[in-house]
Amino acid sequence: MEGFAQVQTDPVRTLQQENQTLKAQLEGRQTNNQAAQLDTWRASTKQASLNAILNEAVAPALAKTQEAWGKLPGGNEAFNDLVRDRLHSQVMKTMAADTRFEDRMQLLRSTAARATSAQRRAEIGEQIKQAHVNRANLAIEVLKPEVEKFATARYKERNEVTHQRRASSANHRAPGGSGTPVKKSLVPAGAQFEYATPASLAADLRDLF
Repeated sequence: MEGFAQVQTDPVRTLQQENQTLKAQLEGRQTNNQAAQLDTWRASTKQASLNAILNEAVAPALAKTQEAWGKLPGGNEAFNDLVRDRLHSQVMKTMAADTRFEDRMQLLRSTAARATSAQRRAEIGEQIKQAHVNRANLAIEVLKPEVEKFATARYKERNEVTHQRRASSANHRAPGGSGTPVKKSLVPAGAQFEYATPASLAADLRDLF
């Protein structure tokens, strides 16, 4: 009991215990801070890679194509829908299916998790982003011709449907010039309304339009 009392009242021992407690708290805070910093790095690196795929790979590869489509009626909207967005979607699917590429990216992310400085993690983040751009460019080389072929065919189909709709609408308009005289009466000649049936009414009323 006497020894225990001495330990309890020993200022040096008390200070050591307090230091150990403060050190444990500090290390815990540092661990939490490092985890938060790593989470932030992962999120920012992912977003930077996604942006780079579109802005540094897909968009530059389609620059001349976009210029050509811009000269067509409604070409800018059609380009975004049929070419850019479609190619971007297919590139993303191709990259997601590449397990070897994902294994390499996971290795880099693991290296970043062990990095002792924010600068080193930033360097690894840039490597990851550039790797995504390079992989996207490889996918674009394969996918771009087929996407452009599809887009051209689809644009042509849309225009043909539009022309057919306009032609059909024009055919339903009353002809001008020296065609059939304009009817002054709403009752067609020879209409038999006295003994009208649904079928005969429909046939007679067709002459009104």
